Amino acid sequence: MRLVCAILILFLFSGFSQAQENTTKLLAQAENTIYSDPKESIRIAEFVSNKSDNENELIEAAYILIRSYYIQGNYDEALKVGFQFSQDEFQNADDTQLKINVLLTRILKELELNELAQKFMDKAISASQRTINPNTLNWFKGKMIEYNIGPHSEENSENYILKLDSAKREFKKVQSTKHSFQIGLIDLQIASIFLKELKLDTVPYFLESANAESRSLKSGNFLEMMYMLEYGKYFFLERDHFKSIDALNVAQQLAEKFNNISIQHSISEILADNYLALGNVDDFTRQNKITTSLENTINEHEKNAVNTAFNFTSDYQGTVLTKAESNYSLILKVFGGVFLVVLLIWQLFVWRYRIQINQYQSFIKYFDSKQKPLETVPSVSTTAKSSVIPKEMKDILVEKLEEFENTTSFTNQDTSLSRLALQFDTNTKYLSEVVNSHKGKNFNAYINELRINYIIDKLKNDPTYLQYKISYLAEESGFSSHSVFATVFKQITGIPPTRFISILKSKKEMLAENN
Repeated sequence: MRLVCAILILFLFSGFSQAQENTTKLLAQAENTIYSDPKESIRIAEFVSNKSDNENELIEAAYILIRSYYIQGNYDEALKVGFQFSQDEFQNADDTQLKINVLLTRILKELELNELAQKFMDKAISASQRTINPNTLNWFKGKMIEYNIGPHSEENSENYILKLDSAKREFKKVQSTKHSFQIGLIDLQIASIFLKELKLDTVPYFLESANAESRSLKSGNFLEMMYMLEYGKYFFLERDHFKSIDALNVAQQLAEKFNNISIQHSISEILADNYLALGNVDDFTRQNKITTSLENTINEHEKNAVNTAFNFTSDYQGTVLTKAESNYSLILKVFGGVFLVVLLIWQLFVWRYRIQINQYQSFIKYFDSKQKPLETVPSVSTTAKSSVIPKEMKDILVEKLEEFENTTSFTNQDTSLSRLALQFDTNTKYLSEVVNSHKGKNFNAYINELRINYIIDKLKNDPTYLQYKISYLAEESGFSSHSVFATVFKQITGIPPTRFISILKSKKEMLAENN
């Protein structure tokens, strides 16, 4: 009997060991495919999450999921998994929870939820004080340096590069081949700095350094995609537009493989700029439509991610309040909740504003000097089916409209059909009919076109207007908000105001160089 029990126990133990070994192999396979096939990594990690009840395996699978979603640009799903596993307590998992909190910090900073990002950075710092693993500590030091000097840092570029070099040294101390990815990304960041400063002679060195690191990974990896994207930018600034397009097409294929909408949008923007510089209007128009579509998708995805962060914060605060002492008053709870909502909504609006203002400013520096200037297409007059206006009155109103167009009265925000009719000593019906029949558009479209043409004239002829913010240009031309101004501007000219301003700036730079 004892022998039978011993055999049974041995059989069960060997089965358990075999299952654990299989899970370890699966997690290793998922880890090795994160940067080349994140979809496969997600599939494996989700399988382990559903089948395993081992805490260490669960949190390792969670970390793989978060990184894979991040590589795809799927911040919403990354936050959902990350929030869950950053809050739960796992024994002997400080190193992995530290890394999860660091990645959550990165994602939240990119969403500009900086206060919430700081919360997770504090948790990561606390976890780092408990770890004794030198590889983890070196990795963490590198990440601390890298993430604290993000793209919105006020440091000058020289100090920025010095810090990036310092982060690279920390990653090289990590006893693993996985540091190649981190080092390659830093080389690309340095190359990006030199691109923005137009120090093009230095760029190829860092691009090739990043490419060398990418070759240590599986072909078609995320680092290779980013390398081709930066090379596309480099060739664009060198005005070798055909090479730029070739590099960007390779990057686009990889971005589609990763399903990373954000990277696809960046690539599409520069492709459109190349077509514009080559004077290829059809391809520019097609690519510009793709860029706009991708931008709308990005806004929706990031909105979902912000909502996920907001829901997590609300749930977390609710749990804290539930555990608090009963003498906390209801009004304090309501006030705290309202304050949190206002804070997060404010941060969301700031984020959306910065996206709209900065989305076209990074890459457009030079355009073909033969590019034709944008013109407003004249409207074709339509004949009213039946007119009750006396001819003399109609002639007077047409003359007054011409005089009105030669003033700047239309930039007044209170300009309306009724106010202008009163000013012209007529009624709204007469004035509306004259505008429709002689201008080929309704009154609002007529006023909007005058305003846009007015501000375009200012932008072309007064260089100081190129430095003004969109909100100022909107107010100057008579619009109630910069968002309405941007929408109307694009409807009339076919491109956003920020891109129009960039084109004018680059033309002036080219003229200055030629002179």
